Amino acid sequence: MTIMENPFLLTNKTILVTGLDNEVGRTVAMHCANMGGRLVLVHHDEDVLDQLLAQVPNGNHERIVGNLYDIETLDDIVRNIPSVDGWSNNIMQSATILTKSISQKTMKTLEDVNVHIPVLLLQKLVKGKKLNNPSSVVLTSSVSGVYTVHFADSLNALVHGAINGFAKGAALDLARLGIRVNTLNMGVVECSDTFADSILSEEELNEKRNYFPLKRFGSPQDVANATAYFLSDASSWITGVHIPVDGGYTLL
Repeated sequence: MTIMENPFLLTNKTILVTGLDNEVGRTVAMHCANMGGRLVLVHHDEDVLDQLLAQVPNGNHERIVGNLYDIETLDDIVRNIPSVDGWSNNIMQSATILTKSISQKTMKTLEDVNVHIPVLLLQKLVKGKKLNNPSSVVLTSSVSGVYTVHFADSLNALVHGAINGFAKGAALDLARLGIRVNTLNMGVVECSDTFADSILSEEELNEKRNYFPLKRFGSPQDVANATAYFLSDASSWITGVHIPVDGGYTLL
């Protein structure tokens, strides 16, 4: 009997991971390496890159020092990126602010981080022929503005709704090049510092956790697992979709 290769693994795939400032991005990188992928990591801080690469399995990984938050430097960064089979973008920023208090500066910052940077980076990766045929792009986003919205959440809804709409259009546009584009929409993901400054008691936090159908907040690993699926050949016939990784919150 022939033993089939596991389509969920990332063996022989080179994966670009951006958004290493947050725990989700770092967890995605580590998980991709554990699944057999070769990493290409971009960050402006060499120490962050060195610390992360020291924790992942040896796999001839590559690091690129560059500030992705400076749109003017994207061309230089992309020139140094090798051809890749997948890209996981985890660059995100949010703001809790009432509509009446929105400023142009805050709106521009959120648009730059959540929309302009990933859109322009994808454009430059495509133009520079850095994405192989086939390849997979996974844009991490939020349920806000796509599935749900909360008080003081209008700017988050704006930018995440925008990147989800863009991803669907890009998926159609890039399909002829063998490039798939999908979006993961996070619910409440509990990182090590998520509730560090929370005014809620542990009892109140437990009450919030129990509100979720699966009775817990998400973890960075939950996001990493879903990301690896979309980067793998197991999802090779899926493009242009956005799925909530939210413990069933949007069912309510």
